[in-house]
This record gives sequence, structure tokens and C-alpha cells, in this order.
Amino acid sequence: MMVTPVADESLAVQVATSDVDTGTTLYKLRATDKLASAAIQEGRQRSATFASLVEIVERSDTLVYVVSVHKLPHDMVGCLVHEGQGSGVRYLKVLVLMGMRSERMIVVLAHELQHVREVLDAGISNSQSAMGELFSRIGVPQLGTVTGEQFETKSAHEVMALVARELRTHRRVRQP
Repeated sequence: MMVTPVADESLAVQVATSDVDTGTTLYKLRATDKLASAAIQEGRQRSATFASLVEIVERSDTLVYVVSVHKLPHDMVGCLVHEGQGSGVRYLKVLVLMGMRSERMIVVLAHELQHVREVLDAGISNSQSAMGELFSRIGVPQLGTVTGEQFETKSAHEVMALVARELRTHRRVRQP
């Protein structure tokens, strides 16, 4: 779900997101906490679709921060927030609700990373209005929002379903 920012979250703490198995460090997709970092790492290992979305971010010129938050408006569990306007640095922020099971967080992150992909594919730089125009064109406004700033896309829902299937197929390996 795409939403315009309400308040800026602190990005002071950044947890390096790396894949222990391959030793690769992510430079563009940046988790700001260990919970989000673990979900990204597990998603890359268990879902080819999730891994491809991460790769798209890594090949882009945009930083994407993943921030776990205690509360989101309108009972959302995740959203994409445009950031970086006028800063000279192109970045987006994905907010995910704390307290979700690991697999649910991976599916929600995949959904939001699909929205990131939609922004990247459209070539949008640091323009909140261009991002709003994009989602009003490709998405459907969500009911129950006063501002009408939330949109949903069919492709993000399709990605959620695909990643959920991949996670069921590739079960987590439990450590002894």
C-alpha cells in the first residue's frame, strides 16, 4: 500500500542487511532494525520472487529503508512512503508493522517491494506528486481513508500470493 508520509521516522539506526550464506551485503535495501533485516534475509533465501525484488532495488539508484513501526494508520500492516524530496538523494521508505510472524512479515515486505518496483519502473525521482499520480493511475484507492492517499495495485497482491506459495514450498530449516 502506498501512502504519503505523516511524520518522519528516525533513520539514525541502520542494521546492515547481509546474507550469511553468500556473504553478500545489500547496499540499497537497508533495514533499520534486526527484525526487518532477518525477514529480508529469510525472504531472499526462501523465495525467488522476493530475491528478485531485492535485486531490482540493488540495481537501482534508489535507497530503500525498511522500518518496523508500532502502529500504522487505517489498520495497515505495511506501506510505502516517499522520502528524499529536495534532498538530492533518492530514497523510499517501507514501513512494516511490528509483531507479525516472520513469514507474514516477508509476504508484507514482498508486497511493499513490488510497490517500490512500480515506482522504479516508472522512473520517478524525488517527486511526491509524481508518485501520487503513478498510484492513482495504476492503483485503486482504498476505502475508509479520509485523505484518499492510499492506493493498492493488483500486481502487489499477486506478488503477495506468489511469495506466500514459495514460502510454503521452501520451509524454514530449523537450527539445532
